Amino acid sequence: MKPGDRIRLRGPAGAPFMVTVGPAFTEQDITQRLATGEWRHLDDDMPAAAPAAPAPVAPAAPAEVPPVAKADPNRPPVSAPKAAWIDHVVASRLMSRDDAANYTKADLIDMVS
Repeated sequence: MKPGDRIRLRGPAGAPFMVTVGPAFTEQDITQRLATGEWRHLDDDMPAAAPAAPAPVAPAAPAEVPPVAKADPNRPPVSAPKAAWIDHVVASRLMSRDDAANYTKADLIDMVS
């Protein structure tokens, strides 16, 4: 290793990078980081032979699709005012009118969706 040499390395998080030996990274700094295992030579990570191809996997049976719930015909449109959603939550017997009034319109919509 001499000044100006470019070395391909892999950092502690596994990211590859290149270092040029010089004032920023002296030969001693690079050698020390390699010795502690903080850095590794990128070429050391290359496998000697290509790994064998995985065995083919049989296709899985299609999953059963759950039945689709029917839409509530009394459900107000999303653009309806909060009061309409409060009425709908109360009619669905999810909570009292006073409790429903404490929630936001978006929360009420989520409760009955």
